[in-house]
Amino acid sequence: MNSSVQTRSFELWNQFHNTIANELNAEKNLKDKDSLFLFLDKRVVVIKGLIQQLQQKKLHDENLLTQQVANLQELITKLQLLRESMNRPFVLYVMGMGKVGKSSLLNLLVGSKVADVDVLPKTWKTDFFYAAPSATQAVIKYRSGQEKKLSINEAKKIIEQEELKREDSEDEVEKQFRQLSKTLTAIEEKKKLREELEEKLLYRSDIKEIQWGLPDLPDHSILHQFSIVDTPGLWQSHNGKHGEHVGDFYYQADGILWLLDSTTLSANKPKQVLDQLAESLNHIGQKSENMLAVLSQIDKVRSSGGEQAVSSVINSAKQIFDGYFLDVLPCSAKEALQGQNNQDQALINQSGYPELLNKIQKFFYDNAFSIRIEGKVNNFIGLLETHLQDSEPFLQRFEKDIETYDSYHQKILNDLNRLKEQYSKDWTSTFNSYSQKVQNNIYAHAQTYTELENEADKPSFVQKEIFIVHELQAMLSKFQRDKSTDLVKYVQQQYQHISQSFERFSLISQLKPSTIMAHDHGREIYKNQDIDFSGSDAESIMIGGAAAGVAMLLLGPIGIAAAAIGFLWSKSRRVDKAKEGFNQQLETISNDCQANIEKFIDKLFVQHQQNLINHLNQEFSHLYLPRNKCSEIFKVFHDLEKMKHEKFDRVHFQDFILGNP
Repeated sequence: MNSSVQTRSFELWNQFHNTIANELNAEKNLKDKDSLFLFLDKRVVVIKGLIQQLQQKKLHDENLLTQQVANLQELITKLQLLRESMNRPFVLYVMGMGKVGKSSLLNLLVGSKVADVDVLPKTWKTDFFYAAPSATQAVIKYRSGQEKKLSINEAKKIIEQEELKREDSEDEVEKQFRQLSKTLTAIEEKKKLREELEEKLLYRSDIKEIQWGLPDLPDHSILHQFSIVDTPGLWQSHNGKHGEHVGDFYYQADGILWLLDSTTLSANKPKQVLDQLAESLNHIGQKSENMLAVLSQIDKVRSSGGEQAVSSVINSAKQIFDGYFLDVLPCSAKEALQGQNNQDQALINQSGYPELLNKIQKFFYDNAFSIRIEGKVNNFIGLLETHLQDSEPFLQRFEKDIETYDSYHQKILNDLNRLKEQYSKDWTSTFNSYSQKVQNNIYAHAQTYTELENEADKPSFVQKEIFIVHELQAMLSKFQRDKSTDLVKYVQQQYQHISQSFERFSLISQLKPSTIMAHDHGREIYKNQDIDFSGSDAESIMIGGAAAGVAMLLLGPIGIAAAAIGFLWSKSRRVDKAKEGFNQQLETISNDCQANIEKFIDKLFVQHQQNLINHLNQEFSHLYLPRNKCSEIFKVFHDLEKMKHEKFDRVHFQDFILGNP
């Protein structure tokens, strides 16, 4: 066989081999895609189950779990958009720290002036641009998962309204901050105040993304191969004032163009740029497998320092950001756009744009499907990581509030037990003083009592001169009144402390209590109410009944005996017998009063303790769930953490060929 035939045979075999391989690879890719969809769908079902668990608790707007439910619903929306993006062209994200020429680059890539910040404000949303065969409607994607199709003009009007709401709320935050921070000196307090004001007042649009279909694009538009997503400036995102954080925007990205300010690097501020980059990447959990760095505004470096300055910035950037990106490329969108408008190929080449397109083609488009599957899995993990990181402030407060609840609960029990013991000791001391008076009266007036000739005068004499019943009744009433008042003061103080401890906006409430009243949930300062002494032993528990019982005791068997001893003994013996009888009556009165006081104290403390515990439960449950249900909240986040570590298994080519499951 001659060499030409061999060469031709090899070419035919190679062509046949490549065709079969491509067909098999395409089939495998579809299988990978179906597996990814199934993987995501199962996780969405699990998260929906977590939402249902929390929604069954009938949460109100002020409950901190309400926002967690909304966050979980938004997580589902993100996962659904992640799934949906697999059915669209390769999604290329444009990100950057603040004003780094991102709008100009976006216009250059798209081939049309779409990044008009005055028309399309983007401090709180993403703009998704894709090629459309004809004029089409804009699609508004909401955080709740809903979507709305509108005309371009209608969508722009809604966006402008949302932007005004955002700006008005930002102004209100600043106004309130200036007013309330006047008395604050500590930085941490001011920081907390701003965070509370933003949580309370800052308007957060429910719009997540706007999808814009662009027709009649020039041939050089990148939208013929990619979809482009424009994101808020990350510098704005981090300060919390203008936008949401970067984790809200990256999750659909198949590839990322990360803009770095070349002028900052040329000004010898690389650490500033590196710190900003590291902070963003750490938050979203993103890796460098799908990111290209673009040194924007390189024309400014060139105009100030020439090509030597450009080379210096490029070399410096590659050293500083080694390991962060697939590559670091300079690009001047301004020069490229001028070159296109003037058909100046030299200026276009100088801009660095052709090399950027080549790298986008190499790293993203040529291996689009292969890196896409892996990227979506990484984005899924990043989504969960971002969600869990964003939940950390809630979990930290939740754990702290649990500790506060448990501490208060134990404090209430300890304090009331201590006070209860003290009240009993106070009564003993009070009655001892009375008892000493009665004993003195017994020895002073027993003989007078035995010498009374009119029997009808004796009960009154005993009550007034011996047992001074009116003093005992006053003493009992005063003890009840004073101890009830003291306990109510303690309970009121604890009510206030508990309410402040579980106030959603605690610092605002302290600085300006009236600002909280608008969303007060009906809590009241503790008011003393008559203790309910209803029951079979009500008469014996009430202080008035106890005092009346004292008078009845004096007419009991001992009192009658004391009244009937006049003719049975000698004069001295009659006096001694009277004293003995009166002392027995005093002991009986002491036991009866002690029993009644103990019942009064028990009833008093039981009811106040229950009121305090109920208030503690109410305040805690107002923010979360009942204390005994807290494990259900932890389980939600535990399940999400567990989900983050679940592995997605791609189909291995050899298994696919062999038909292995």
